Amino acid sequence: MAAPVRFEGVGKRFRRGESATALRDAIGRLFGRRADRGEFWALRGISFEVAEGEALGIVGPNGAGKSTVLKLAAGLLRPNEGTVHVEGPLSALIEVGAGFHPDLTGRENIQLYGSVLGLSRRVLRERTDEIVDFAEIREFIDTPVKRYSSGMYMRLGFSVAVHVDPRVLLVDEVLAVGDLGFRQKCLRRVRDLKARGRTILFVSHRMSDIRGICDRVLQISGGTVVREGDPLTVTREFEKEMSGKSLAELKGEAASHRAGDSPVRIVKAEPRSSGGIAREIASGDPLDVAAEAEFSVKVPAPVLSVSVLRADQTRVCVAHTRRLGIELPDVEGRLSFAVRFPRLDLREDHYAAEVAIWDREMMVPLAQFITAEFYVKDPRPPINRPGAWEAEARFTEIRVGEEP
Repeated sequence: MAAPVRFEGVGKRFRRGESATALRDAIGRLFGRRADRGEFWALRGISFEVAEGEALGIVGPNGAGKSTVLKLAAGLLRPNEGTVHVEGPLSALIEVGAGFHPDLTGRENIQLYGSVLGLSRRVLRERTDEIVDFAEIREFIDTPVKRYSSGMYMRLGFSVAVHVDPRVLLVDEVLAVGDLGFRQKCLRRVRDLKARGRTILFVSHRMSDIRGICDRVLQISGGTVVREGDPLTVTREFEKEMSGKSLAELKGEAASHRAGDSPVRIVKAEPRSSGGIAREIASGDPLDVAAEAEFSVKVPAPVLSVSVLRADQTRVCVAHTRRLGIELPDVEGRLSFAVRFPRLDLREDHYAAEVAIWDREMMVPLAQFITAEFYVKDPRPPINRPGAWEAEARFTEIRVGEEP
């Protein structure tokens, strides 16, 4: 039997201008303009197969092309060269809840999302209770999802996607929010699907999850496969490489997304605590991140994201407007916004916040900014704490066209 997922010499090209980033390309696509010159290959020469019942992990630094692989597999993008072959039915957890309508209730979105993923009305009726119970949101199932927290939104999206009984499951960092108990339940569900012969492509920055689920791992860097092998060997080599990359280097990379004449520019972003700008906080304390940006052109419905990064680049938690059911208007001029992480149960280390502004399709960041570092002090006995993957988050302020 042919492998359900096959990539043969796949390349994906994006047009862009002369700068080293994809900013000009993104703005050009937004306004229907062709690129000035040049092309950017997000992927080149990617070939692999995933057998029935096999879980393939994909790891790599930010911007390596991991999510592009999954979007090609899901049919959201088409390759410029090579072929992508996927035999469904397919369930893509690339953006949990992306198919939800914020004004519909959770129950109504189950029907909508399930229908999009191929379930009949009869099957949806039979599975609704199971979906609701797995998501642990029965009390709120008849509430519009725009009122859900990020954790509730994620739980419902994940539950619907894994209950459609797909042949192929695509997973991209969907377990980065939600309490620890629910994360473990999600991982058990993914393992159960694998045990039942489902084929899985799994992208994560958590190497422990990759090692616990995957049979084989690809490491991608610069749009090409640089390493392939067993999960333990590949993830250890990748961790060694990443451990040498500091937050200062990341700040330099992010600066390229806000320098020069970029039409979208984050002019200020800083971590805050109750005492002002956060230099040091205790583990378990809340953290606010405030940012200001300037748009020299009108950008339709941008998406905002705020992440917390550990010194080794691990993205320990993330909040973004789409997951929270927030849709921004078209933006031109000044934009200011703030996010609160009510409790960061982090182990002692140095951290920074990454603020990003994306185009409507979240294909590329229009601007990025990494804040000054802050230190998390943990007075508790040292144990193997997982970090703040279970942290909830909410946007406490979004102001368009107003002076701060």
